[in-house]
Amino acid sequence: MLISSAVLWIGCLLVYLSSPNQKLLNQSLAKKITYWLFGLCIIVSWFFLLPEYSGVIAGLVMLTQAMVMWPSTVFILSHTKPTLPIYVAGGTLFFASLSLLGGIA
Repeated sequence: MLISSAVLWIGCLLVYLSSPNQKLLNQSLAKKITYWLFGLCIIVSWFFLLPEYSGVIAGLVMLTQAMVMWPSTVFILSHTKPTLPIYVAGGTLFFASLSLLGGIA
């Protein structure tokens, strides 16, 4: 569950970084590449959840996590000005610890 949340967080952050309105990079990333990487992150995250949950439930857990990760990314970045490495590390630790403690799933 811990690795699954971290991988899904990275995938959600990649989609955010492809937006022209993102504030972490000077220039946004290419959408085609980031959406493919997001899809890969979803698949990897789903496979890490399969030992604990059935396939459908693992998908619902990931959907719930993504629905928390995307808005929180926008809200956090609208109130703070972190650098990209600090934000990636902080978000990874935060969402992984939430899933470990049972806060998301």
